[in-house]
This record gives sequence, C-alpha cells and structure tokens, in this order.
Amino acid sequence: TKKGETAAIFEDSLFSDCSHWFVSTSNLSSPLLDGWGWGEVVTDGIGVAYNIKPSRICANVTCCQGFSKYFVHYFRKALLDMESIIKEDTGSSQTARSRL
Repeated sequence: TKKGETAAIFEDSLFSDCSHWFVSTSNLSSPLLDGWGWGEVVTDGIGVAYNIKPSRICANVTCCQGFSKYFVHYFRKALLDMESIIKEDTGSSQTARSRL
C-alpha cells in the first residue's frame, strides 16, 4: 500500500467482526510467577488468566458485566470433571501427570 492508503483486509467486514475479543485468555505458567492480574479487553467480554502448576491450576477471571461468577462455576466444574476422568483412567487417587 502507498502512504495514506489502507490494506483491503481493513475494509473487510470479517476483520471488524474478528476484532472484538469476547474471551481473552493468557497462560502465565512459570515457577517465577505467583501473583498476577488480568482483565477483559472489551467491556462486554471476560478475561481469563491461568497458571498451571504441578499439582493445581490457578486462575484469575474478570468481567465488567458481572457474569464472571457463572463462568468460574462452570470452569471449576469442567476442571474437576477432567480431574475425575484422569484419576479414573490412571486408577490413582494421586495427582496424575501429563503423558505428553
């Protein structure tokens, strides 16, 4: 493009539709990070940061609209369901380790 012109992608409706990030996530897994903050990037969205530790997952959920408690409820339920499936599959009540 020449100076003062814009690329065709910026005129495409798909570009504007894809520019509104309702769910914004970030994985902050590091032994050096024990406390952090995160936020949604649009006022009608939700922000989710998570930190995967060897024996737990820490998460920070934010939302300007007040529905984060519902998201947290189902997020926690999904994690507990996954834990149950992993423990059942490994036949162990101890923390299962990744097979990757």
